[in-house]
Amino acid sequence: MAVLSGLALGETLRIRENGEFQDFTVIARGTHGTNEADTLVIRRDLLAPCTYFFASAEYEGSTPDRWLSYGYLNTLQDSVRVNLVPASLPCWDEFHKEQKTLVRRCFLLSATELGFVDESRVPVEGTAIPYFANDAARVAQRFGQALPYGTRTPMKSVIGNSVHIISVGASGEQLSHPVLLYELLTRPAMILRGSLTYDAATREVID
Repeated sequence: MAVLSGLALGETLRIRENGEFQDFTVIARGTHGTNEADTLVIRRDLLAPCTYFFASAEYEGSTPDRWLSYGYLNTLQDSVRVNLVPASLPCWDEFHKEQKTLVRRCFLLSATELGFVDESRVPVEGTAIPYFANDAARVAQRFGQALPYGTRTPMKSVIGNSVHIISVGASGEQLSHPVLLYELLTRPAMILRGSLTYDAATREVID
């Protein structure tokens, strides 16, 4: 048996969703207002598409926000849910041109956190995570195929009623994606207490 705080960045932790183990990658510690042992993990593979409706061009209350906060959260094994650390998420509201802070247990990373820094189009939401130092580090797959996935970041300077968010392309590059009635894959992230235990041989979280 081992504890999560001893797992190195870039290593894999296996977490059950609906009873089946899935791989998550350790990408940072002490982010989003948490303690230095608290560990940020992101799902290795992408989840099924979600229609990315962003109400008023903001993450709060959007379809992925609601789904990750309720539906997805309830798929996780009990020992993971009780060890989730609430994260403080800087979020940009493009409609009102203001930033707010949300508290979430399961969430999408922002474009800033994923290393996109074009401030003319990308609102600053948090700080860049060194793990995502290049396009290749952002690439994620579904059923063995690299595909685009979404962030929580609306695109700045939305034109008219055409609302877009920043997404990650199949090669890890920055893209914009229309959010009304268009599906996009999701890649959940969460912060776990460093004291969470797992099997050292299999990397599977212990119930």
